[in-house]
Amino acid sequence: MASITNESNGRRTIQFVGADGKRRSIRLGKVSKRVADAVKLHVEDLVACHRTGQPIPLATERWLEHASDQLHDRISAVGLTSPRVRRTLAAFIDEYIASRTDAKPGTKTVWSQSRRRLVEHFGGDCVMRSVTAADVSTFRQRLAESGLAEATIRRTLGHGKQFFGAAMKINVCAANPFVGIPCAVGANPDRAAFVSRESIQKLLEHCPNDDWRRLIVLARFGGLRTPSESLLLRWGDIDVARGRMRVTSPKTARHEDGGERWVPLFPELLPHLGDHARPRDAETHDFVIATYRGSAINLRTRLLKIMKRAGVEPWPKLWQNMRASRETELVESFPDHVVSAWIGHSVAIARKHYLQVTDAHFRLAAGMSQPSTPSDTAGDQHPSAVQIPVQCPPESAGKASQRRVVEPASPAQNGDLQTASTGCDQPTLWEVTPRGFEPRLPG
Repeated sequence: MASITNESNGRRTIQFVGADGKRRSIRLGKVSKRVADAVKLHVEDLVACHRTGQPIPLATERWLEHASDQLHDRISAVGLTSPRVRRTLAAFIDEYIASRTDAKPGTKTVWSQSRRRLVEHFGGDCVMRSVTAADVSTFRQRLAESGLAEATIRRTLGHGKQFFGAAMKINVCAANPFVGIPCAVGANPDRAAFVSRESIQKLLEHCPNDDWRRLIVLARFGGLRTPSESLLLRWGDIDVARGRMRVTSPKTARHEDGGERWVPLFPELLPHLGDHARPRDAETHDFVIATYRGSAINLRTRLLKIMKRAGVEPWPKLWQNMRASRETELVESFPDHVVSAWIGHSVAIARKHYLQVTDAHFRLAAGMSQPSTPSDTAGDQHPSAVQIPVQCPPESAGKASQRRVVEPASPAQNGDLQTASTGCDQPTLWEVTPRGFEPRLPG
């Protein structure tokens, strides 16, 4: 049992006998009797658990986590708990980023950008345990005042939540001050833009070489992520005979497909990726984009220069808008799940971040245009952009046996149907009587 000693100067001290039989003291300073009694109860729990080896009660454990550094130091000094680890913000984030050997270099670069913003606001020597939810709210306000986009602000807050969540797991801090702060990155309609084929044609005419033309058509007509997927494409991944190409995606490497998917070799890609466009000395293991490789290459800056020469006004998201425009075209002629499999994400992501409402949709709805094919509603593209012949193999006997053919009562009137169903494996015929399928009712 512990006891409270009241000193003449108004200060209070909790005394107890430790497991070694020695009397220990924890000075509380000038506190009320009510606070001293509450601390005394938790100290008694700690003493009992220290003697018996039982786990600390949840209420006492939470109280100890939220105790002030001064009180926690005095409790740890008498051997009732381990000393509290005080980690600074900059040092912990640096150690965390270095320890994540599973993260890609690009991901670590983005983490470093968020780390810089956190350290600039809170200070590198800031103790992580001292950061409160009110401090995070102020941090968010400062980010907004600096002119950052809402998506960048939320991404930075999400990384802060990730850093402090990792700190909680090793008891560096008792709570995560970023919990409850909106940090999910949503779609930004203001940065959506449909890239017309006329603009792409102007860019292709002003590209300095074939590699740049391939980069642009792979993004706009192949729907590839640039630069990550385009730079990994090899000549051996292109199967002209089957009309498709294998795309390797570092972003989806952890998915079930292992980061690989097959994309149709669309007609717009053939002039740049077909056998006749392949360099004579190129091997199957050679990259399609032979130059502009490495992290030091800034494709965005070079694309802006091409746009300036071509007289094309830059769209908000240079590479992603081209990829989204391609998906917007494809969904006009193919099912959502098929297009999402080609583009490399889920249907939900496509609807949230990629699919767009174009001017052509408004013209069609207002009766101002009559497209000859569904693909025309996506923009001013040629009908052949998404109309790819699909050759289906003959049905096997096993599949044919599952079909049902509705045949009229008179076989003579069904010669065409009988001819078309010759390959079926004894299909079950349902006879339609003059009274129809409905059962006879009484009366």
